[in-house]
Amino acid sequence: IYLNLGSVDGVKEGDTFSVIRLGEAITDPDTGTLLGQEKSAIGTVTVTKIMGDHLAIAVVESGSKPQVGDAAEKK
Repeated sequence: IYLNLGSVDGVKEGDTFSVIRLGEAITDPDTGTLLGQEKSAIGTVTVTKIMGDHLAIAVVESGSKPQVGDAAEKK
């Protein structure tokens, strides 16, 4: 898979990321202020190659295949 993270972001080959799927936004019903967002763990990926300043290739190590829009959080 492709990550929109790369050398400028401090990503290195071998780095492992948790893949998170963002769910419904939670807002305060009185003020409309965003309080947070539901998150579901999808799996983990490991970076195999840095392709540029903001691009890396990773392989799925566990869990489901990520979808466009999922987030990666460094472990």
